[in-house]
Amino acid sequence: MINSRLTYSMMDKKNPVLMKSKHRVQKHGEVFTPQWVVDKMIAIPGIKEKTEDLFATFLEPSAGEGAFLLTIEDIKLRFVTENHSGDSWNKYALWALSSIYGIEFLEDNLAVARQNMLELFLDYYGAAHGAPLSKQSDLYKSAQTIIGANVVQGDTLTHKNNSGEEIVFSRWKPIDGSSEQVRRITFSYSSLFGEDDISKSGVQLILFDQLSAHEEASGSQQECFAPIDIELVWKEEKDMSDKKPGKF
Repeated sequence: MINSRLTYSMMDKKNPVLMKSKHRVQKHGEVFTPQWVVDKMIAIPGIKEKTEDLFATFLEPSAGEGAFLLTIEDIKLRFVTENHSGDSWNKYALWALSSIYGIEFLEDNLAVARQNMLELFLDYYGAAHGAPLSKQSDLYKSAQTIIGANVVQGDTLTHKNNSGEEIVFSRWKPIDGSSEQVRRITFSYSSLFGEDDISKSGVQLILFDQLSAHEEASGSQQECFAPIDIELVWKEEKDMSDKKPGKF
């Protein structure tokens, strides 16, 4: 079992200040959420139970430096570490990462949030395996790929990024219930909005549970990747055999 004191010190080290500057507050309304508020929100009945489900998806629409993302990641990776070891830990830890999503408007915050998430993953790996994870390993590169795909730059209100393009997320779908094989499908953030506005649902959003039907109904699918071992997603290629009219 992982050393809980180590985990708490890691989380404390990553908590951001509440305000970087008055200019940023005035221009962007940037005020970070204190950790005690994050903890209270995560403890809300219904949300807490989902944080212990590796495949339950979470979206933080204003990620900042990742306070919510890190707290959810911490809970999920703690669960993985208490229940899995060796190669099994590697796969389920990646599934945990694949369930955590974030949008951040400011590029510097985005870079910090991504790095914080990767460092927390590396800290847990070291505690679980008793050795550091090589940056040259498939696991390291796949963790980096998943975080980069799931935590993105954009404006939650306009649904677009700084380049004026649609915010795009990826659904990481297990193949036939396998913990090893994954298929990645990308979707625009806008396609998730319907009669029930997901932005009103709070921090915990079960975004992709019903997307199988949604894909066909809305035609929102943008890219489909070939099935691959989850530890090798950094090598994934687009599945041209599955290309249909209207898809990129």
